[in-house]
Amino acid sequence: MKEERGISKTKSIALVVSCAMIVLFPFINQFLKVLESPKMTKRIEKVEFSLDIQDLDAFPGNTEEWFEQNISARENMLKWYISFKENMLDSHPFPSKVLKGDSGWYFYGSESQNYFEGEMRYSEIEINWLEGEFNRRAVWCKTTGKTYYLVIAPSKHDIYPEYLPSILKNNHKPVRLNQLKAIASKYPGLNIIDLSEEIKKHKADQTMFYKTDHHWNEIGAYWGSKIITDRVRTAYSNMPTQINFNNYSRKEIEGDGLSLAQILGKEKIDRELHQVLYRENDFVESEITGSYPQKIRKFNSECKGPKVFITHDSFAGLTMKYIPSYFSETVYCSDAHHYKMHEKLLNEFNPDVVITLVYGSNLGRLVPDYKNSKLK
Repeated sequence: MKEERGISKTKSIALVVSCAMIVLFPFINQFLKVLESPKMTKRIEKVEFSLDIQDLDAFPGNTEEWFEQNISARENMLKWYISFKENMLDSHPFPSKVLKGDSGWYFYGSESQNYFEGEMRYSEIEINWLEGEFNRRAVWCKTTGKTYYLVIAPSKHDIYPEYLPSILKNNHKPVRLNQLKAIASKYPGLNIIDLSEEIKKHKADQTMFYKTDHHWNEIGAYWGSKIITDRVRTAYSNMPTQINFNNYSRKEIEGDGLSLAQILGKEKIDRELHQVLYRENDFVESEITGSYPQKIRKFNSECKGPKVFITHDSFAGLTMKYIPSYFSETVYCSDAHHYKMHEKLLNEFNPDVVITLVYGSNLGRLVPDYKNSKLK
């Protein structure tokens, strides 16, 4: 028994010493220079502490930036941690942020995963609020002579489930999306467009999403834009005919992996092949107005079609290459994922068509204070 206790004590001491060395190594390395410090053209030498309220507000961010620039072993220790989790424990290093799937495909972590698996759903209170809100939007647009569309951009999980980690495959339950469709069916003035099924039809011939980012690429944005404009065209016959996919020239540009690969430090290993579409004679001119919500206004003098106002998240970015070709004026309004109606701006720009474009995993953000109100 004594021998067993001795072995246990030895292991405990070794564990404590190992943990202490890991914690202290970055600071010891500052003097011994076992690992080189990251090269910076401009380095923060120290962080000043002040009780002034404005300085206190900036202190946490400045401290984090100082730590990233001056603790030389940080980047290397992160790489060691990632390697240990992946190779020794066969697990995801940062599952709340990113999941690595098959064949070099990366996926968003917990929130997109919960949406995909149906763990995130609207409560009865949220459903009642959404019914009232979207009825109000539909009635307001009808009263003012506008047409309203709620567009749901698909998540990467929806389009490429075959590349998901094995724990997620065959586990798709679009609960929140189905709840929203049920709400929309009650109000004729609320036109909902789910882009996922149509986009799936084209994925066999073209890659629709970035492998190392959660957004669709230029090809996915083209087909998403086509679905939207085809639907709107049924109500506005003066819109130009659709520009065929084959009318675009296409090239591929290889570059470093994007945001999801960068989180794991794999951007040099898992590279991204960018699909770029372009064509001549783009007559659209732009202007940017305001700080919040930021508005990008595009004019198309060659088009006699309706005017459109789009409230959106980051998924709308690449659609700016396509959608403005079919409208005489397009206003993109980014309001930090609040997806509000913005009646004052609608009165100012007076569009014919109003669109709210929402990334599927963000459907919870249609409800105010969604993080505190959502129920599983």
